[in-house]
Amino acid sequence: MAAEMMASRATASAETGQPVILVVEDEELVRLSAVEFLRFSDYQVLEAPDADTAVDMLNTGLEVDLVFSDVRMPGRLDGFGLADWVHTHRPSVPVLLTSGYVGTARSIGRAPPILSKPYSFQRLLQKIDELLRE
Repeated sequence: MAAEMMASRATASAETGQPVILVVEDEELVRLSAVEFLRFSDYQVLEAPDADTAVDMLNTGLEVDLVFSDVRMPGRLDGFGLADWVHTHRPSVPVLLTSGYVGTARSIGRAPPILSKPYSFQRLLQKIDELLRE
């Protein structure tokens, strides 16, 4: 039910012309600060506490312009798994990952860009703008 509500909110917001970003982060304070900054930066922002919830939301038909996700999260999927799912089911939607673990990398499949934690909000905004322009 919550995912359906989020989908209808995103559809209504998408009509305003604001890009819709799905922020996926298990650390609540980190997620809330990123969400607040992105909303202040004129993005419509939806949030999920983990990749499994994000997939459930996207499976409702939720339209997003970009997914911003942490790499390490509890649940069935981590950020790389979410990126693979998005690439398979929503190939036109870019994914930006973030991690606080130095050397986080992936040698198989299509590797999305990774923004190292801690990141500045300006750097986050720059990366999102670059990906949305591509």
